[in-house]
Amino acid sequence: MKKISCFQLLFLFLLTFLAAPDSLAWSEVNKNGYNMPMVGIDVTLDMETLRIKGTASMELPKGKPARINVRDLKLGLITLEGQTINPLIEDDSFSILASHEKRLLKIQFHRDFKSLSSGVDGKSTHTMKDNFMDTKGFVLLDGWCPTVQGLARYELKASMPSEFKAISEADAIKTEYIGKTGIHVFEFPHARTGPSLVAGPYHVSTQLHKGIEIAAYFFPEDKGLAGRYIDKSIQYLDLYEDLLGPYPFRRFAIVENRAPTGYGLPTYTLFGQEVVKLPFIVDTSLGHEILHSWFGNSVYVDLREGNWSEGLTTYLADYLYEDQKGSGSDYRHRLLVDYQSYVNKDKAMSLGQFKFRTDRASKAVGYGKGAMLFHMLKQEIGENTFDSALKRFVFDYRFKIASWSDLKTVFSDTANKDLSAFFEQWLKRKDVPILTMSKENVTYLDMGTQSQKLTIYQQTERPYSLSVPMVIQTTSGEISRIIKVKAKTESVDIEIKGQLLGVTLDPDYHLMRKLDSSEFPPVLSRLLGSGHKFFVLPSQDSEIYDKFAVFLKSLGFEEKKDDCLTDMELSKVDLLIMGDPAPRLKRLTGGMPGQDSGVVITVRENPINSTGVLAYIRASSSKETELILRKLSHYGRYSKLIFKDGKLMEKHTASTQNGISLTMQTEIMGIAASDLSPINRIINELSEKQVIYVGERHDSFSHHMAQLRIIQALNVHDRKIAVGMEMFQLPFQDVLDSYLVGQIDEKTFLKNSEYLKRWSYDYNLYRPIIEYCKENDIPVLALNLPAEISKKVAKNGLASLSDEDLKRVPVDLDWSNTGYKIRLREIFEEHPAGEVKNFDTFYQAQVLWDETMAQSVHNYLSNNPDRQMVVLAGNGHIAFGDGIPSRIYRRGNYDQATIIINTNSESLQHEMADFFLFSPFVPPPFSAKLGVILGQEDNRVVLKKVMHNSLAEESGLKPGDLLLSFDGEPVEDISDLKLALLFKKQGDTSIIKVKRIKKLAHDKVLELTTGPFKPAKMSYHHSHR
Repeated sequence: MKKISCFQLLFLFLLTFLAAPDSLAWSEVNKNGYNMPMVGIDVTLDMETLRIKGTASMELPKGKPARINVRDLKLGLITLEGQTINPLIEDDSFSILASHEKRLLKIQFHRDFKSLSSGVDGKSTHTMKDNFMDTKGFVLLDGWCPTVQGLARYELKASMPSEFKAISEADAIKTEYIGKTGIHVFEFPHARTGPSLVAGPYHVSTQLHKGIEIAAYFFPEDKGLAGRYIDKSIQYLDLYEDLLGPYPFRRFAIVENRAPTGYGLPTYTLFGQEVVKLPFIVDTSLGHEILHSWFGNSVYVDLREGNWSEGLTTYLADYLYEDQKGSGSDYRHRLLVDYQSYVNKDKAMSLGQFKFRTDRASKAVGYGKGAMLFHMLKQEIGENTFDSALKRFVFDYRFKIASWSDLKTVFSDTANKDLSAFFEQWLKRKDVPILTMSKENVTYLDMGTQSQKLTIYQQTERPYSLSVPMVIQTTSGEISRIIKVKAKTESVDIEIKGQLLGVTLDPDYHLMRKLDSSEFPPVLSRLLGSGHKFFVLPSQDSEIYDKFAVFLKSLGFEEKKDDCLTDMELSKVDLLIMGDPAPRLKRLTGGMPGQDSGVVITVRENPINSTGVLAYIRASSSKETELILRKLSHYGRYSKLIFKDGKLMEKHTASTQNGISLTMQTEIMGIAASDLSPINRIINELSEKQVIYVGERHDSFSHHMAQLRIIQALNVHDRKIAVGMEMFQLPFQDVLDSYLVGQIDEKTFLKNSEYLKRWSYDYNLYRPIIEYCKENDIPVLALNLPAEISKKVAKNGLASLSDEDLKRVPVDLDWSNTGYKIRLREIFEEHPAGEVKNFDTFYQAQVLWDETMAQSVHNYLSNNPDRQMVVLAGNGHIAFGDGIPSRIYRRGNYDQATIIINTNSESLQHEMADFFLFSPFVPPPFSAKLGVILGQEDNRVVLKKVMHNSLAEESGLKPGDLLLSFDGEPVEDISDLKLALLFKKQGDTSIIKVKRIKKLAHDKVLELTTGPFKPAKMSYHHSHR
């Protein structure tokens, strides 16, 4: 009797399988209500010629047309029940209709592969989805054999060199070796969209766990990794069986690939050789790909309604792992940052339109927004119901195709709630909610209850239906509420016992929404995702960045020369500056961190484009930049990166505010009587500090007397001190010096320093400090920026400064203090009146003001290191160390202390200052007032308004009068009158000459006696309107 070889037995088995599929398999794979095609693939791989050839045997469904995909294949004989056919091939496929009698289609085919090229580092250049063959193995994922469009059952037999271990979708693998050939049969009794085939000289490790064979296919040099991957796979399988139900297969394998892949297929996952060595992969990506065994690889995705699988897998894998570590809120915030960074107007798509990841924007939608949809769904129906719906969905659609509609139906039925509107808005809309909030005055009710009315606004064209988390901060603790917001404007009334301190919307990022600017950190992804991004090469050492520049252009960056980059462009784009910036760009970058070797990348907010970022990179060599090119996009969530020899040494993300916040009241602060210190004890603690900042409220004479007290005490301690004053501007230092040494009198000093034009507060408030310094030979430093520059920036931004202006401002500017920006925004929004309408320009002016004062102090101390500096400035420039102190410290690491003076209801916070002074009230010195409001018209001073019962009214002055002279001195502008009044004492009188305009008669020139001057019951400010 003739013996039958193992190969012949295998062939007979395959024919039997194709001819008569078992009823169990048919019942499982035909749940979608149509006959499931049955496909057998028999291939031989010739590694010398790099050719794959074989036969596909297909039993087609009767009476239904089938579409056969033959992309990239060379076809041989095609037969239907043994009869040769020549189908018309269109779009890499052909259609065929099988009758009851003629259902067996056979296709002979082959495909040739080219040998792989290598990159500059000797590594292969094929990518994740490439099919490839070489003498070391092959990866065949798609388009390597005929397949049926849609779902079918496949049985695969592959013959290849015996030294290769092979893997495909399989619950079991049977291998027979005949000579130098290995014959592998992969048994997989489930529907799928097509087979894959991978082979190489693997070392295979296996372990059985709960009836599931877990295998690791690693290259010999990496076999030591197998144990950890198998152990971690067991943990993930246990996790997801508890969450979703039984693992769908009887086998799971981790397979190493020469290419840099991260790809999940039914029963195995394919990881690149460089990828598996990364220490974090087993804690992140491995679990993600194992979860795809449930979603995507056993419950298949109906792409006609979009891809739900990636969002759900991200939520139950990547997000879940972070949430288990207590970092769920941070991860959700990162998803929103990524979305806002990459999904601009041109990249926007609805979640229902997402099918596959093609770029970072599509990932932000499909993975990020998708994950947030499932998080919001869990919040909507509750965790227990959500978990039950997941298990039901997996059970109902195993080895079937499922759509978003199917998901909606399962979750609605499980929750016993119509979720149509929820899914409709989150799947079909391309935008995301934009929320803002405002407050009205608090109402005090009976029994110590406060009532606060808030308004929540939706800024999108059409409102969403939202469940908005709200956290209410009170003196008794925090209260959490869920606010239903369905209209564009929604009013909310809050009643609480005690004191309301603040309200925050969505502080833990439970909503898919647009982040407020205070929540949106300056990170690399904002630069990479920008639709308008430029880079500037340095004028020196540009060759270091040549290859980096080529890489940037491939990412959509446009190169700009510094002298071609207009201020208008700077205010609308995101910019990357390489190397040392040109002088005109240094005003944007400020101090740039660097190091002797490696690469430093820093991202900050663009100071003249509040929606954009400014980044800069410094590298020690071109080799260092080459080593990080391909890694850069993986570090999008960081604001600062330091690499050395291609390895990440340091990473940092700028801090942000959590949620959309409103501050209602600050907490009442107090101090134990025993902790109060006399001023002398505080001064003793300050005496060794090189820089002492003493804040003020400009119009408080009590504050200025406290400042003087500190100066006097330090001077008595025989300290060599100098006093820096915000109220004097840099160009007038010579005038200030001339007065202090007695070369000019006080009136000349005030006129030539233009104090009365440039500073709106009564000079009498500061006079005692100036006079004490003059008498005691204490230098006084003019700290401030010229008013014309600060006003220009406040109105039109930094871009409005001329080259001449730029010479007068510091080169080193720091825009990175988010907390300071948030506080300034609150001040700006509470006082929106005035010429400055734009917060961004207001912020630029404030930073420029602070940096100028900081630079002035640093310059002086650099030249006078033996001096101790007392800085007098408004509380806002000193509080929290944000304004001037941090900027001086950045320049010189000075030992310093801050003091805030508080006299009444000003709010105190721990971090506001090192010391607080509670100064007694000191009545201000006499200051002569007329009681008028003045205006400047055509170089003439005009009385715009005369106050009732004022000295001016008693003297006969009237609105519309033109002031000509005061006590014989001409009045040409408002400062002339201010200067004249400054030297009037109580009881003095004055002669004022005015011209009175008569409409129906001749104009009159009048001389009026005004006085005697006396203390006013209310203060009238002479202001220019």
